[in-house]
Amino acid sequence: QRLLPGGTMFPVPPPLPAGPDVEGFLRDHTLEAEVADRLRLMPPHLQSEVMRRGPLDSRSPTSMLLSRMKQALEADRNGELHRGAVAPDAGMRPVKQTTKNAIEALISDFGLSPGCSWMLRSLTPDKQKLAAKIDPTGQADPSGYVAE
Repeated sequence: QRLLPGGTMFPVPPPLPAGPDVEGFLRDHTLEAEVADRLRLMPPHLQSEVMRRGPLDSRSPTSMLLSRMKQALEADRNGELHRGAVAPDAGMRPVKQTTKNAIEALISDFGLSPGCSWMLRSLTPDKQKLAAKIDPTGQADPSGYVAE
């Protein structure tokens, strides 16, 4: 059992047995134990989605893994994840979204600083389209990376 912040106890379900692929993926990277356990606890289709994207960045593998897990959970929740897909490149479907929504998603997903957020919002539409393609996953300072 675990203790919630309010002092309430709740039972902890036993972890799902992690497949050999998951254990191999975790052995290939130096990760915080708690984050590795979170991957082990994910449903198999989400574990596959996280690992499908390839090796983790060697500079910040833990933050990259957390980002991938969050993206896979959101894609599954939104129905954007193909379950049981056979193709290796199957997974999250591209969702057409406006440039403004893409910029807002970039700002919220990576917790960009107010200055960086303001800069992105004030770009001309054609430059916003380019900026929306920036992926600061695994960067120590996402705001600095995007602002460059």
